[in-house]
Amino acid sequence: MSDLEHAVVLGVGGSVNGAAALQFAIQEAAGRDRPLLLIHAWESSPLFDGVLLLTRHDLEQAGAIVLQSALDRVEELAPELDCRSRLVERQPEDELIEASERGELLVLGSPGRSVHRLGRVLSQVPARASCPVVAVPDDVAGTRGDVVLGIDGEGVSLDAVGYAFEQASRWHVGLVAVMALATGFDAYLPSEGLLEQLHERGRRSLAEELSGWCEQYPDVEVSQLVALGPPVSTLTAAARSAGLLVVGSHGRGTLRALALGSVSSSLLRAAPCSIAVVRNHDRGDEVARGPGRLTGEQLAGASWSSPWPLL
Repeated sequence: MSDLEHAVVLGVGGSVNGAAALQFAIQEAAGRDRPLLLIHAWESSPLFDGVLLLTRHDLEQAGAIVLQSALDRVEELAPELDCRSRLVERQPEDELIEASERGELLVLGSPGRSVHRLGRVLSQVPARASCPVVAVPDDVAGTRGDVVLGIDGEGVSLDAVGYAFEQASRWHVGLVAVMALATGFDAYLPSEGLLEQLHERGRRSLAEELSGWCEQYPDVEVSQLVALGPPVSTLTAAARSAGLLVVGSHGRGTLRALALGSVSSSLLRAAPCSIAVVRNHDRGDEVARGPGRLTGEQLAGASWSSPWPLL
């Protein structure tokens, strides 16, 4: 097995932050029985008035110190874990995206709500990575609450649904599936009948997205929430006490793959917990429908209930 095959990959930055991401990566590698790969990529120092701020040797040495510190922490927390490391001169986002092609999970540290704009790594890697990417804010409590799954009803969440169920089952926690219905009711108050129609449409769409997965993961207790409102604020509120927020991301086409959608990008800054961005990969129709998806006739005759209040 190469150092990248099926590993949990952690991007190790040069700042003092990232302790929460390291702990998350250790727990995931141990829980999945996978090796942990620590990657630190450094770039040549920019010129300032024609003079290098730092030499290549200085940058490489600094990177080696950061990486060794992370290795020491892994040895302290999980001495039995198969942990490997890579120190490379390259743009971090390119190295991590390449590592994701053979890795099982990619973990990144995130400043969370303390920043207004995402850095290069967080803005590019989740949109282009081949495996799920989890961004762990510096200030997360580390407790494993429920997994909150954001579903858009447009097929973007197919891969995210499977990942969320798998994670909830592995953590032995519940799963809260959330569909936010954005509306254009700014200028007038909708009737109760129209609101009920929108909720019913959302409930049916949400149930269709989940059909089959509940049978595949009978150990996962699933709650459903359909809410009228912007996706970012709805998901942020639902994830207030969650252990992980899972959202999907388009994976079709070169242009789509170059940047995150506005919802995913905003959630990376606003989410109160760790957030997993799972790219949706093109597959055949049967596979893309998920396990045991119900037919349209079955859905028409089904009834849905939710322990969550409708917002």
